[in-house]
Amino acid sequence: MTGRTMRLDRKTRKRLIEQLNKKVTITKTGCWVRENERKMPNGYSRISLLGFRDYIHRWSYRLFWGSIPNGKEVDHLCKNRACANPFHLEAVTHQENMMRGDTIVSSQAKQTGCRRYGHPLYTKNDGTRYCRTCKNAARRGRNTSSGSQSQRQQELIA
Repeated sequence: MTGRTMRLDRKTRKRLIEQLNKKVTITKTGCWVRENERKMPNGYSRISLLGFRDYIHRWSYRLFWGSIPNGKEVDHLCKNRACANPFHLEAVTHQENMMRGDTIVSSQAKQTGCRRYGHPLYTKNDGTRYCRTCKNAARRGRNTSSGSQSQRQQELIA
């Protein structure tokens, strides 16, 4: 059903919402999850409606908010992959979905200082980031924590 619009009349939409509501239970956090349902290895739950099998959160979004816009994904604001509560779902771009998650890429994007000393990070034209202070110190051959000259430089002076 990805990329296809789904036009439902009010009666059919209401019937499908009732079917969906029968298959879910509401948790303490407000998430709608399927009980006694074996989740897929990725944590999502699937459901068949109108002869189409898709993730339950995508069906919920379609039934309550309409079709999923092209180029968008359904993101769980509650971070529960099994949740089908339409108020916990939002259509976002893939990049925004990845940045909201707990991935290596998102943690690096949120990083504001260098890992070693916390100096500010600067961005190159190609988008990569680096610590200018540590890079300059490495180029000079000295440690940023000590302001003394390196042993090599001291040997050359002596």
